[in-house]
Formats: sequence, C-alpha cells, structure tokens
Amino acid sequence: MKTRILLTVFFLASAVPVYAESGIYLQPEVAFSRIKIESDKNLEYSKDSFSPRITAGYDFGNNFRIGVDYTHYRPLNFSDSGTFNYRIKKLKTTIKLKYQDEGKVGFKSFGISTIYDFPASERVKPYLGVRVGFNRIEVDVKKTFPQVGRTKFFHKEKDGVGAGVLAGVGFKINEKITLDAGYRYNYWGKFQDVKLHRNEFATGLRIKF
Repeated sequence: MKTRILLTVFFLASAVPVYAESGIYLQPEVAFSRIKIESDKNLEYSKDSFSPRITAGYDFGNNFRIGVDYTHYRPLNFSDSGTFNYRIKKLKTTIKLKYQDEGKVGFKSFGISTIYDFPASERVKPYLGVRVGFNRIEVDVKKTFPQVGRTKFFHKEKDGVGAGVLAGVGFKINEKITLDAGYRYNYWGKFQDVKLHRNEFATGLRIKF
C-alpha cells in the first residue's frame, strides 16, 4: 500500500511542468543597424551604423519575458547649399543670396517588449517578440549666408510611437548568462511626410540576477 502511494506521488510530481527560475535580467547589446527613410515624394535614403542598446527586464520563468530598452543611434550628418531670391522691401528689389546648410539628425528610442522563448532544448531557445517604441528625432541645422556674413541656428524635436517585431536565438552558457543573437524590425512611424524604418542585427549577453 505504501509503495503504491509513493509511486502515485512520484508520477503526479513528474507530471507537473518544471519552470526555470524567474528573475530580473540585464542585457547589453551591440547592433548593426540600417535606417531607411521614405518620403511621399518617392525619395529613399538608407544608412548603416553600429548602435548600442541596453535592456532591463523580467523573466517569469515560464518562457515569457518582458523588457524595457533604450537604444542610442549614431546621428546622420548632412550638408546642402544653393541660392534663393531675397526681397529687399526698402529698395524694392530682389537679389539672389547664397546659403550653406550643415546639420545632423539624432535618433533615440525607448521600447517595451514582450518575448516568448520556445523550449526547443535545455541550451538553445529560439524566441519571438513584439515591441512598442517611443521614438524621438532631433534636428540641428547651422545655416550660413556668406554674402551678408550672417549665421542662423535651428533646432527641432519630434516624438512618435512605432511598433516592431523581434526574433532570435538564446544560447544558454550557464544558469545566469545567455548569449543572445537576433533580428529586430522597428517601424518608427511617420514624421511629417517622411516614414522611418529600422532593421537591426544584434548580439549581446542576457544576465539574470
């Protein structure tokens, strides 16, 4: 009788799913990032760069994770020059003025992600996730008019909300450290008449505390 009871308890215990230990994690990463800019005038521009990212999150221990991340992107530098017609009201005449623009566009992004780790094996776990991003674009322009010796400075900021997806594989090194390699796509939204897209390949270490 005692043997039957012990066997019953053993089989019931073995039937209960065993979850990994839950806990807070920190994930520093470096990403190869490509920004793609599309305008309503059918103009496109793309630029590659390396971008650091830091994520702090919580692993629930049941293959689900959430994370809050911050990514700092390398700014885009640009320059332009040309002429425009300037009307002098007192003299009732119009002259052509030359101008020279130098500036940069900065990009920052905060995001919240929900991720599911597929339990393919003890050491290797592919994952899929979705992300909501809170993005900011900052534009600084220095405009020079050499003929009249004048310089003007302009600064503008624009915030937007975007959405994205992420996929990758986690390689478990030990109980606390996982090597993460993955792909992220983020749509930044539309800023005036310009749409922004980000494609990123990232790698880093997920450290659980």
